[in-house]
Amino acid sequence: MSHFWGQINNHVNQPVSRRGFATQGMDTNIKSWNGELVIRAYQDYEGIDRFRIFQRPHNQTGQGIMEEIATGIFGVSKDIEEIKNE
Repeated sequence: MSHFWGQINNHVNQPVSRRGFATQGMDTNIKSWNGELVIRAYQDYEGIDRFRIFQRPHNQTGQGIMEEIATGIFGVSKDIEEIKNE
């Protein structure tokens, strides 16, 4: 059974969905000629659903930067480590 589920909508064709599993995670890549945005959903070793969002250079043009934009836990406004320390 799928653990993660994603939908792609380019506003021209019908939306399509894809599945991801807890053991493998799920990546979404959106590219322009100026770089790439990557969103990664995964389950960590404690079974917590997490995400990472980052930019990286375009694989052909080399344009763009490598930068992590955000990390977090699904459904939680703060990192679980901050919650544990309160």
